[in-house]
Amino acid sequence: MMMSTIEMNRGLYHFNDKLYFWLLKPVARGYGFIIPEELRLAVRNVFYNIRFPVRFINCLLQGKGRKASYEFGQFFINTTVGIAGLANVDDNYQT
Repeated sequence: MMMSTIEMNRGLYHFNDKLYFWLLKPVARGYGFIIPEELRLAVRNVFYNIRFPVRFINCLLQGKGRKASYEFGQFFINTTVGIAGLANVDDNYQT
């Protein structure tokens, strides 16, 4: 017998709720407690830098040339001076 859509949604909601409460939330708290804030910020900066192509193409497709050039400049500065994006050097030069 097949499950109805409502029953499946309820089951998935219950599963996701328990997964978050019992696994993901404690892992996130432990990560925040163990890893120093400076290292967490460096990791965040690297992932922001990695997502550059998506933001850049998005700006181009929307016809936002000025924003695309800003994204490219920020990526270039943070990748070269910021050592592969570990530091957000461009943050200090925003106008």
